[in-house]
Amino acid sequence: MALFFEPDGGLNVGTILATSFALGIVYLWRRYEYILNRAVPFHWPAPEASFLNWSSITIRSPSITSHLLDPVLLPPNHVEGKKYITCYDPSNGLHITTVPADAELDIHIKIDAAKHAQEQWKTSSFRDRRRIVRSLLTWLVREREMCARVACRDTGKTLVDAALGEIMTTCSKMEWLLKHGEDAIKPTTRHSNLLMAYKKSQVFYEPLGVVCAVVS
Repeated sequence: MALFFEPDGGLNVGTILATSFALGIVYLWRRYEYILNRAVPFHWPAPEASFLNWSSITIRSPSITSHLLDPVLLPPNHVEGKKYITCYDPSNGLHITTVPADAELDIHIKIDAAKHAQEQWKTSSFRDRRRIVRSLLTWLVREREMCARVACRDTGKTLVDAALGEIMTTCSKMEWLLKHGEDAIKPTTRHSNLLMAYKKSQVFYEPLGVVCAVVS
């Protein structure tokens, strides 16, 4: 406190102004950082089948090809000769919907679109990536009940299993990415022995692009 007073007991106006200016700079910088990194709010409507009072046709011995045995399960505007996939609740056999199956050309188009998107994504800063993950995390926490109901309908899990195995697990992974993701992909140096001291070994993490994964 002595910094703010002159020897004669008067206020040291210069020190007070300099301190106030420094605190103002710190505040503006933190505000700037907050605006750049804050989550972007967005809305995604809940699927009709996720509501508790939703009801549908019960399929006997349901499978992804049930529509071949019961044409009622096909969409009204279905195309003859096109392949479809029957979607149902595994816990009770309720029919959710029947969607067109992608043909080989459809798959190639989607992979090509993903490749073009990845070309832009790989040049993005980790700040931008962190903001996207933070936005998804904020949305998931806000809509956790709806997401849990969707998981229940899609997998046949109980609400507790969906909350623990889907929602909490996903939130935990995204929080880890926000805290440690950038450091995890930074180039790292590998130690060498004395004979190889004139060489330097480093590990770099390069984007792979579009990959195929089978996840269960």
